[in-house]
Amino acid sequence: MKTQGTDVHRIAMTYEDYLTYGDSATRTEWVDGEAIVYMPPRDEHQTILEFLYALLRLYTDIKKLGRVRIAPFEVKLWENGPSREPDLVYISTKKLKNLSSKRFSGAPDLAIEVISPGSLYIDRRDKLREYEKAGVGEYWIIDSRPDNERADFYRLDSEERYELFATEADEKIVSTALKGFWLRPTWVWRAPPLSPLTALTEVVGKDALIASLNAEDES
Repeated sequence: MKTQGTDVHRIAMTYEDYLTYGDSATRTEWVDGEAIVYMPPRDEHQTILEFLYALLRLYTDIKKLGRVRIAPFEVKLWENGPSREPDLVYISTKKLKNLSSKRFSGAPDLAIEVISPGSLYIDRRDKLREYEKAGVGEYWIIDSRPDNERADFYRLDSEERYELFATEADEKIVSTALKGFWLRPTWVWRAPPLSPLTALTEVVGKDALIASLNAEDES
């Protein structure tokens, strides 16, 4: 077993062995003959992840735009390629055919990674390269480490290469992968955490949110 810091362990194994390794609560990825096992995340990581998941889940449900999945859930980026477990992925309706009960095969429309101390280089270097190669439309990297309020927002350009289109310094970032969605980076690190419902109301508007909820009640 090889280790990387105290938050990540690497174990040599085949992809077939990886599929039966661990359990559904363990975040484990497979790349180039190695299983990468992550230690349980810290509270600051989970606080950011829970906020983003709730916000994106509510938005996609209201707009009926597809599905949002939270780790641990396998994303097989390409055949015989790496299996990653992004913290969050958004899968548009047109790509739901690639979603099974076990994994998503191919490139999701949006992948989000929340950096932990042991995942810094994996998220910023390895996954950036892999998600670009796979064709993941947008890749957001959010740093959860205390005193590291940094966010990098990438999207594919006309040559299918990632361009940095926004950072934490921007007042608002507008997604092209998730139609109509935008985010204020300051929401991510707010203490105490902002209610996802409050954020959603600002994104879609109070009247639109009420109308959507009323439609749900009537259906």
